[in-house]
Amino acid sequence: MLFLPNLGMPEILMILVVALLVFGPKRLPEIGKSMGKAFREFRKSTSGFMDSINEDIQEKPKTQNGQRQAKPIAAPQPADDFDDTEATVIEVEPETSEEPQKK
Repeated sequence: MLFLPNLGMPEILMILVVALLVFGPKRLPEIGKSMGKAFREFRKSTSGFMDSINEDIQEKPKTQNGQRQAKPIAAPQPADDFDDTEATVIEVEPETSEEPQKK
């Protein structure tokens, strides 16, 4: 949450009065509703993220000395349809170092 030192009732009332003057009485409920939805979605996404991290932590086994074991990675397998018997030959013409002659 934001760091708001000494935010008491008079300060909150002043903020609400300024918001009422700036946005007007018709738009203020719409803004409050949209801010509530945004905070709710933010809280839902952060709790989902924390749940997935906690599941990851609990899922990984630990060794005897307390460190986590790494999952083994399978070695890559060669492709079955790869044929390296035919190579593509690219012919390159040699560069000439001739400079244009001056007249």
